[in-house]
Amino acid sequence: MSMAWVARRLALVVPTLFAATIVVFMMIHLAPGDAAQAMLGPMAAGDTLAKLRQDLGLNDPWPTQYARWLSRAVQGDLGRSIRQQLPVAAMVQEKFKNTAILGIVSLTVAVVVGLALGFIAGLNRGSLIDRFVIVLASSGIAIPSFFLALLLSYIFGTRLGWLPSSGMYELQGGGGPGDLARHLILPAIALAAAPIAVVARMTRSSTLEVTSADYVRTARAKGLSESSVTLGHIFKNALIPIIHLLGLQAGVLLSATALVEVVFSWPGIGSLMVDSILTRDLPVTQGCVLAIAAAYALVSVAADMAHAALDPRMHD
Repeated sequence: MSMAWVARRLALVVPTLFAATIVVFMMIHLAPGDAAQAMLGPMAAGDTLAKLRQDLGLNDPWPTQYARWLSRAVQGDLGRSIRQQLPVAAMVQEKFKNTAILGIVSLTVAVVVGLALGFIAGLNRGSLIDRFVIVLASSGIAIPSFFLALLLSYIFGTRLGWLPSSGMYELQGGGGPGDLARHLILPAIALAAAPIAVVARMTRSSTLEVTSADYVRTARAKGLSESSVTLGHIFKNALIPIIHLLGLQAGVLLSATALVEVVFSWPGIGSLMVDSILTRDLPVTQGCVLAIAAAYALVSVAADMAHAALDPRMHD
């Protein structure tokens, strides 16, 4: 993997982020509502409302507002929250850490469980576990993450009381790793369910394809042990097409995290973004979307690099 190849992949992040900023800026400003009205309330006087709009720069043309925001954003200044009057960059950074914890745990669960189920099912085609994995994968894809989150919260949090269904820590607890782990279980399962299903189906298909390949039959004909054939030939080569898929599933997690965080009151960037949209806090919304777009772009680059490391033909 050459440095030039890596540099080209990283360079693609810039136009991706630029396009994301344009799209979110236009969507926010085309949406009904008014940031100044949201701050002052529906009973605000007309002259007070007009002065606030002038102070916030909302009377300027959209290209002017966008250029002003973008010029500051490239310097790390995402503006200040209209509602809380705090630096947006600091707010996003604080909440993104919480989302990263939830996202990394969910993705790890999805990778480990999805690869294991798919690989075992592929090696035992037509067996009971193979049929179980097929049914499980179909169910995981069909059930929306937010609905599963509501279901898990109601059953295991409200009805049974086995696990906490809101927040990251107990309000009166010590806030240790054990407390965090208990609060992570339900939202992590809700987020990981769909990626587990996708990874399991893809791994099963890839394993079936590799198992019937000529080089696998040749390896067995040479007298290699079954464990060597399984791990050294089947699993390694079946993993190659999965790597790029994992990057896409990381994007699925990022897109689903907002609703799951709202359901479980998880103090992450998804909850912050939803709250900013409801209150028309435009700088916060733009900062959240930019952070999510940047994370998705960087994860995609990392997936491409991992794919290239396993398959050198990618950067020929």
